[in-house]
Amino acid sequence: MSVYAIAAMCVSAAAIAAVKEQTVNAIAGTLTAYPEITALTTGRPPGPRSCGIAPTLFVTTVGLTTIVFGLLALASATGRKFAQESAR
Repeated sequence: MSVYAIAAMCVSAAAIAAVKEQTVNAIAGTLTAYPEITALTTGRPPGPRSCGIAPTLFVTTVGLTTIVFGLLALASATGRKFAQESAR
């Protein structure tokens, strides 16, 4: 039951951050929800409804997006992208 509550909090926090255009917080909320949502699928026996590839593709996409944002911050004149400093 607590996994559902944590997943709901993470998803709602990511949605609020997206509405407020806080890109970094939206990505962090999404990445925080990922382990909770995948934890829901580990207790079920594998079958036709198992979703092993979808979460993998999702987290890979979010990870690559985060890397692109970091490279854009490095390439910008101010060293910032979406109000986040790069690690120079």
